[in-house]
Amino acid sequence: METANNRKTILSAKDVEIQFSLRGDHLTAIRGCSLDLYEGETLAIVGESGSGKSVFTKSFLGMLDRNGAVTGGSILFEGNDLAQYKTEKQWRTIRGKKISMVMQDPMTSLNPLKRIGTQIQESIELHQGLSGAEAKAEAIRMLDVVGIPDPEQRYYQYPHEFSGGMRQRAMIAIALAAQPKLLLADEPTTALDVTIQDQIIKLLLSLREQLSMSMILVTHDLGVASRMCDRIAVMYAGHIMELADAHNLFYNPRHPYTLGLMRSMPLAGKGRKLEPIGGMPPDLSQEIVACPFAPRCSYAKECCLKAMPELREIASGHFSRCYFAEKLDGESFLTQQKKVMNYNGTASH
Repeated sequence: METANNRKTILSAKDVEIQFSLRGDHLTAIRGCSLDLYEGETLAIVGESGSGKSVFTKSFLGMLDRNGAVTGGSILFEGNDLAQYKTEKQWRTIRGKKISMVMQDPMTSLNPLKRIGTQIQESIELHQGLSGAEAKAEAIRMLDVVGIPDPEQRYYQYPHEFSGGMRQRAMIAIALAAQPKLLLADEPTTALDVTIQDQIIKLLLSLREQLSMSMILVTHDLGVASRMCDRIAVMYAGHIMELADAHNLFYNPRHPYTLGLMRSMPLAGKGRKLEPIGGMPPDLSQEIVACPFAPRCSYAKECCLKAMPELREIASGHFSRCYFAEKLDGESFLTQQKKVMNYNGTASH
């Protein structure tokens, strides 16, 4: 499949539904989500905790909890519908080999009893078919590629001997050992301090270019998404509420939930109070027939409480699930950021 600008679609999710069984009841975590990922693109999926962004992404690798399953829709990757994969044998043809994932907390993902180099080498042996000295040399090379100093010595160290940032780099090395076509990064900077976050962001962007891979970034941090991503999907209560390229979404947000996320973000400098989104997300064990954000939305009208708006294209490549998308009046995050930076006498971009 080709897009209007001749970029190949590498992954296409259509009307995906995901349910979890809980004490005899069913919780629908993902409700008819659709999106395409293009070759060489970085796409962010953002939203509050519990919005469904991690669950949606884990379905691309068959990593849902045992009580969860894809119950509707399709997930096409290289001509195969991943939504129909049921066995580990099927997933092993994809997982780690063509699609890899970097998790949020490397300390819980790395084996504390194995040397870092050994863990990278095992991934190389499994996916590249190398062994012995060749696999070890490649593991050392990967440590160097992800920016770990003295890779020959670091190869022999254990996870507890690495800093948080270095452990995350090691996880990235493991994920990239098979040179996947798609990297899923689930909150890869959340557990790191600001300086290390910046280094990991730059590393991931550099590796995306070097390896010509696509990337999906799962994050609650709109600032990270704005720096890393070409397009952004905003999720709420298992639905995609807005989807646009990063520039349009940040300068011209067209959904009240997106506006709410932006207003709740801290800005550089001073001069503005945070505005948290009031209310609570809906109970996902119940049927949702109207706009799920309506009870928390200051723009909501009677129609919002009666029927679910469609995710519709309101401008080229810009989609919104809101009846009043064209009428929203809200100052964008980037416009606010520029005002604050100018107020504090700092340079704006």
